[in-house]
Amino acid sequence: MNCKEFKSWMLDIKAGDPASRQSAQAHIAVCAKCEKLYSLDLALEKQFGDALNPISPPMDLISKIERDLDSIPSGPKKSNLRWKLMAPALATAAVVLLIFVNSLMDPMRGIERIGSLALANHLDNRHNLAFNAGEVADVAGWFAKRIGFAAAPPKLDEPGLVFKGGRQCKLGPKKAAYLIYQKDGKKCSLFIINPADLDLKLEKDRIFSVKENDHDIKIWSESDLVYAMVL
Repeated sequence: MNCKEFKSWMLDIKAGDPASRQSAQAHIAVCAKCEKLYSLDLALEKQFGDALNPISPPMDLISKIERDLDSIPSGPKKSNLRWKLMAPALATAAVVLLIFVNSLMDPMRGIERIGSLALANHLDNRHNLAFNAGEVADVAGWFAKRIGFAAAPPKLDEPGLVFKGGRQCKLGPKKAAYLIYQKDGKKCSLFIINPADLDLKLEKDRIFSVKENDHDIKIWSESDLVYAMVL
């Protein structure tokens, strides 16, 4: 999928089939412009929906306003009142838009953002492993020389995982460590992220879960590193 095909897919994103969605995820893993466009679309859809959800006032307040409006002879006053009632929702929408425009300054901002980037790399099968299981004794040291920080694997409690190997990758513009496992014959991906590349601080001893398509993505902080696992 190229940039033109990706933009066409976004126009009818909800009607797309699983194959086209996987192709789109693979494309945004290597195209920063389309990845920003996709993330902004998701963020605005969710946040504007949340911000503009109608709030039902008490019925006695509605009745009082209607009685007061009936007592006002001129039409412009009613119109002005409607604008005053709408102003808080419009102000909220403006603030939400400002927040998400600013968030584009850092592509690693937000749990859902990390999950989307991790899944895109997980679905991209075009790259070979840099090393196989058993070939590198000091995995953290191997990554330190290549991505600038010691990416030590965490203690995994997931039963049945078999380590296959690893390589470096990019989550947005940031370098990260990528370790590949297998479980019941299926690929599982573990990403090790430098917390300095994130614009958020994760609570320790807490696992954040993101569900996208048929994949479960777990994100957590441990030993001064951030981990994202795609199952």
